[in-house]
Amino acid sequence: MGKTHALSIILLGALLFSACHKEPYFQFQGPAQGGIYRVKYKGASIKPAELQIKVDSLLTEIDNTLSGYNSHSLLSQFNSGDSIILSPMFFDLYELSYDMWERSEGAFDVACGPLFDLWGFGFKASSDPTEEQIKECLGACGTARLKKPSELKSLIGEKIRSTDLLRKGENAPPQLNFNAIAQGYSCDAVADLLKKYGVKDMLVDIGEIYCCGNGPSGLGWTIAVDNPVDGNNT
Repeated sequence: MGKTHALSIILLGALLFSACHKEPYFQFQGPAQGGIYRVKYKGASIKPAELQIKVDSLLTEIDNTLSGYNSHSLLSQFNSGDSIILSPMFFDLYELSYDMWERSEGAFDVACGPLFDLWGFGFKASSDPTEEQIKECLGACGTARLKKPSELKSLIGEKIRSTDLLRKGENAPPQLNFNAIAQGYSCDAVADLLKKYGVKDMLVDIGEIYCCGNGPSGLGWTIAVDNPVDGNNT
């Protein structure tokens, strides 16, 4: 047998061995935030069923903390004027939102809960507001009325009310709405959880999408988006 022929057989054998021992991808899904979340990954240090339990638990914690549609969540209690224990997760979202408010020069503002509700984009029924209602509502809105996160960090784990976030001279209790940032935060949180268990190749879809590493093809992930034309969603 010639050296070239022998080398070809060795290379073919190596390729077949590699294909047979290719690490499999796993996927699971479940209900989250009014829809379905999906996770596809490989390389976790724990079994898929165990990992899904941890993801479900994390998403439940997020819902119980940040959802304005969950009447028992920390956010709902906060917006109702009840006292809450300031959790690390609640503070994280406040800090991220405050940072986005500063970087966007006020264009991104989670402290406009009453205005969202007035126009029907919040947690209450929609309406057709008058100019007078809008002006009255604006007086109770705006992150500019609230303390910086650095002034509140020491209160993590302590009992607070919404008025504890107000700067000196402000009176109207703030109402927060994290809808514009919560799904992205959830994706990042689930991705961080997967990384904790050794995952480097993943796709997390919770309405927002997080992906890193490679997909089953061995290349980067391919994400499809509907054409933004009449009759299609984007």
